[in-house]
Amino acid sequence: MTNLDGHELELVIHAANFSHNDAGIYYPITIGRFQELDQDLFMKQGVNLILSGGLLITGIVLLVFGIVHRQLNLQVLFFSLFALSLMYRMLGSFPYPLNALLPNFPFNLAIHLEYASIHTAALFGGAFIFFLYPKQSPKRLAIPFYVVLLMSLLVVIILPSTIFTSILKYYLFFILAYALVFIYIIFRARIEKEDTSGYLIAAMVVVMIWTLFQVITFLNIRTIPYGFNVVLIFAIIITCNLALFRTFFLKIRRSESLQAELDFSKSKQTMLALISHEIKTPVATLQMTMEMLRDLMNNPDYLAKRGEKLNSNSIKSVNTIKEMVNDFLLYMGKKQRVKEMFSLVSIAIRIEERFKVNLNKAPLSERQYETDIVTLEYILSTL
Repeated sequence: MTNLDGHELELVIHAANFSHNDAGIYYPITIGRFQELDQDLFMKQGVNLILSGGLLITGIVLLVFGIVHRQLNLQVLFFSLFALSLMYRMLGSFPYPLNALLPNFPFNLAIHLEYASIHTAALFGGAFIFFLYPKQSPKRLAIPFYVVLLMSLLVVIILPSTIFTSILKYYLFFILAYALVFIYIIFRARIEKEDTSGYLIAAMVVVMIWTLFQVITFLNIRTIPYGFNVVLIFAIIITCNLALFRTFFLKIRRSESLQAELDFSKSKQTMLALISHEIKTPVATLQMTMEMLRDLMNNPDYLAKRGEKLNSNSIKSVNTIKEMVNDFLLYMGKKQRVKEMFSLVSIAIRIEERFKVNLNKAPLSERQYETDIVTLEYILSTL
């Protein structure tokens, strides 16, 4: 009952809702000028469209990112699906921009998709955390999470809306509890020096706050201002994107570092094989010289003639072995592969000194090449 210019106007609304557990009019009635109310609704729908566009771009960009870096594909896939689920949440829930764009969209399908998006967002978001930090994720908590989420999602898909809307509040309390579990996992990963980001912790805190307000709203404890909800969603988008790109950048950098260490380990094995092959020659020469000396011990005249040559060969073989051992110890003592810049002329000079040969260096270019000169020398020696 209200007074309008001295006249009483009585508004009687007879409403029933047979498709939702919270029957009747859910949101408070606002009285005002049609143009102002319509403009306010249009603005809120526009904001939701912008937020959904941001989430759509996030999901698509991360899918492309996952295709480029396949070792991160599973985690990226889960988060991109989480972003796409939130995208539909922005389209299919209040102020329902999807229904404004498609006024003939079936109501029964719309309400099932609206509530399914809550479940898929939680499912993919939780799977993202569990798969991103498997060492820090308690297995006894991961399995119940998947079981409850999948069963609840199945209820939303199969059963009537009056049933799954009535159990939503219990589901939201369950998700709120697991939001604390995810924060614990991220903090533990950070303490254990796992590749993570402070942005990811901030994102999970915001998600937990947003989930808490969803519980408050669905329980009709209090109506959360629309603007505050928009701020939370916007914060989720920003912090999640910052966290993901920071976390994945760290993982890619570590992956590249591990690949570099693997390559260096292979180069050490190559160097060992080269030196093992090369050292056989001076060892064989030294062994043959010693056998000749033993045979010549009974022939002093011939020993006097050949002794100097045999002694020279022995010293040369020993020096060669010492040089190889020093090269091996120097190379194996390196913590990472070191390459330097050499011109063809400088490489030719090194070859002349090592193999006691004369090369024609006139036509060689002065262009610089990056190489490991020790490994190169042994490769050339083998050839």
